[in-house]
Amino acid sequence: MTLVFIVINFFVLSIIGFFHLYWGFGGMWPGRDEPSLAKAVVGSNGISSMPPRAITLLVSACLFLASIWPLIWLGLIETPLPYALRELGMVGLIVVFIGRGIAGYVPSFRRKHSELPFANNDRQYYSPLCFMVGVFFAAIFFL
Repeated sequence: MTLVFIVINFFVLSIIGFFHLYWGFGGMWPGRDEPSLAKAVVGSNGISSMPPRAITLLVSACLFLASIWPLIWLGLIETPLPYALRELGMVGLIVVFIGRGIAGYVPSFRRKHSELPFANNDRQYYSPLCFMVGVFFAAIFFL
């Protein structure tokens, strides 16, 4: 079962990582232009432009790293990182993704990210997906 969680998280995070890579290099989908894209994928109040390219590409890199981290933690990808650091990475991923999943339902977060369509998509898709990814990281870690 652990393998199933690893594979699902790998594909989900890789796809999201590719979207961030696409946006970092100027892609506009699901928007028509930069303001509509920013409202769809960032959703901060009054947003009219995407975050800087470097930030978007950094998020992409972090998502790709997160997608393979369970393989690093399990020792299937060898690194010079000590086990404690690999374990800390897993705990960090659990906290970040479950926390982001919960945040989407916290009123203060919702007030700061109320632009449409992000606000609706976050409640229906982004937050539940983040929570699921976090739960799968926890399952990988504890099983």
